[in-house]
Amino acid sequence: MASISNDVCVIYINDKIAFTNRIYNIVNKKWSIFSSSENS
Repeated sequence: MASISNDVCVIYINDKIAFTNRIYNIVNKKWSIFSSSENS
């Protein structure tokens, strides 16, 4: 689930982890989040 309020974005992952970020001018704009992992 993602929640956006003005310029603060909160993404909840598996209802256990909250990722927060301040993103200016986010309302009504396209955006994405991604991750990458490297295994040695």
